[in-house]
Amino acid sequence: MPSVPWQEPVRLTFGQIEFRLVNSPDEAVSCLITQWPNRRGPCFVKALTACRAAIAGRMDAEQARGEFVAAVREIESARS
Repeated sequence: MPSVPWQEPVRLTFGQIEFRLVNSPDEAVSCLITQWPNRRGPCFVKALTACRAAIAGRMDAEQARGEFVAAVREIESARS
């Protein structure tokens, strides 16, 4: 089942990703699984779980977006 698009996309600019807009939990899961530079961070795990729950209808899509944004910030802070 496709997930509900987010009200505002999340912009990524790190690692192997030069620039990408992520628009929904579906796209976030794909990005987390295929392009994420650190799959061991606690925010990564929470984001993946939340986005999968949103896809399954067990969590609000905007709440999952918040977890994904936290995972993006985790990566950005590790780069500094």
